[in-house]
Amino acid sequence: MGFFENKVKIAAFCFVGMLAIFALGVTIYLLRPNMKMGTAQNDQEQKTASEVSEESVPEDVFPETSPEIPNEVPSDKHKDADERDRSAENQVLQNRPVAERIRKTCKAFGIEFPTDIKRSNTASSPPFNEPMFQFRTIQGDLLKFDPNDGAFLWLSSRNLGVLGGKSLGEKPALTASEAAERLNEFGRTIGEPIQVSAEDAEYENNDSDNDPSKDPDNGMWFFSGLQNYKDVPILDSYLQAHVSAVDGEILSYANRPLPPQEIDLTENVSEGDAHSHASDFINKMAQKSGVEWQAAGMGKKVIVYPNNCWTGGEDTPLQRTGPPRCCWVERFEVGPRRVLVFVDTITGEIIGGM
Repeated sequence: MGFFENKVKIAAFCFVGMLAIFALGVTIYLLRPNMKMGTAQNDQEQKTASEVSEESVPEDVFPETSPEIPNEVPSDKHKDADERDRSAENQVLQNRPVAERIRKTCKAFGIEFPTDIKRSNTASSPPFNEPMFQFRTIQGDLLKFDPNDGAFLWLSSRNLGVLGGKSLGEKPALTASEAAERLNEFGRTIGEPIQVSAEDAEYENNDSDNDPSKDPDNGMWFFSGLQNYKDVPILDSYLQAHVSAVDGEILSYANRPLPPQEIDLTENVSEGDAHSHASDFINKMAQKSGVEWQAAGMGKKVIVYPNNCWTGGEDTPLQRTGPPRCCWVERFEVGPRRVLVFVDTITGEIIGGM
């Protein structure tokens, strides 16, 4: 990855405190996949969104479906330092299991919750507008959690993008395997279900060729992994993180885990039958819209949340309509535009799409 692309990726995590409407554009994109990405706060955010989309999900699973960067805590240097949503904090603290889970995660970063909070609020996370409790610490870190179960969703460390802030000296840089173990060790501490390996890592620094010998003090390992349930991938359940190759510090963390639950993986419907059913459905849609969608390869067995993609109106927000189910994800495209159709592996019914 080139110098410019690395800068963009780092900028996406360094400036998450800036007021942005990026999430709105992403949500609109997911609501109707044949629509173009909406406007963002600036060109930098648009380029960042493009990079995340390309790197988040392996092409052979379900392309064009990627983790989205949630709404950020507004940053205003002129406002009072103690800008906190006490009501949201109290709601979290009153739920003892949630509060303890958040405290445990914060403790792993040397953060005292809620003592170290400087700024806090609640927001929504695309594409389903789910609630999210987020806060910035007095040290400058940004963290986000699920207020319902305390799951750790996001970290942007104060040290991310701080050039020259660390020195490798005479010691060797962490290998991909060592960095993966550091990340997995943290994951086990907080109960994170997604684990990574060296194969999920990509080395980055500020050299145009990512040459470790030319910029060793700013080396990072970028990890991107998917969650699986009994070897079946889960759509939109992912883990992304930056780990310092200098000292193993976790510099960024983006996470959307599927809560523990039982999912029926029974396959009463074959991929071929699912493909035929999805093709008939999309052809009927094409007759109404005039768009002739073409099949894009074989379908993949994936766990998804059913949604109202095909039943809601143009102005209806994308919403989940039930618990996770196993389905065949069938892909169709016209030029650069792609859509996904979810066909239940048990019943054969179409339960959503993107």
